[in-house]
Amino acid sequence: MNPDNIPTFYSSFSKQWVFPFVMENVCLYHCRFNQQHFSDIAYKQHDIKQPSALYHAAQKRNAEYLIGRLCAREALKNLNINGYPLSSEDKSPQWPLLSCGSITHSHHVAAAIVALKTHWQCLGLDIEFLISEQRSKKLLTTIVNQNEQKLIGKDISLFTTLAFSIKESLFKALYPITLKRFYFEHAEIIDWNTSGQVTLKLLIDLSDKWQKGTLITGQYCIKDNYIWSLIGIDS
Repeated sequence: MNPDNIPTFYSSFSKQWVFPFVMENVCLYHCRFNQQHFSDIAYKQHDIKQPSALYHAAQKRNAEYLIGRLCAREALKNLNINGYPLSSEDKSPQWPLLSCGSITHSHHVAAAIVALKTHWQCLGLDIEFLISEQRSKKLLTTIVNQNEQKLIGKDISLFTTLAFSIKESLFKALYPITLKRFYFEHAEIIDWNTSGQVTLKLLIDLSDKWQKGTLITGQYCIKDNYIWSLIGIDS
């Protein structure tokens, strides 16, 4: 991308792989951004259509939407696909034909991961700023169940943020397949370790294939006080 075209509200893109385990045939793009430097003219500058639902939305929401689509478009170029995901009626990303992916943003970081559907059926990516210990104690029971609380260990902030993030990634990975919404209480972490691997179990039937008791493995990393999590569903 021509540096002259980069608006001041975001940095140059990086395609550095941040996770502990390599996933073949995927492309991850991420950057930092500052919503205070965003203006609506950035949509026109980068030929991204502003959804009508965001015409009167806050600056923060518009900045997040645009930077997510820019990350996605840059990542898709590596698959020789031009374009970016539009918004479906349910507000989920509508990926270009033959591709799948996931978009995330948290505070000043945004990222997108993409792949061809010949390699991956769906991807779920999430970034969360580390939740404070005080807030973790307040949120804990809304995010994890009693079984999961036994896995917390010494760092409640880490586990609470990880649970929040990996369950968000799980939803992003499974919703395009099942078209069924589910929430924190419908999945349970049954194992995790400091090497970055997480195993979850579904506690609800989502489809004939994705039934209660199904195990799904994901991964996570800690980067600059953010937790990144990722789940891939094979084709």
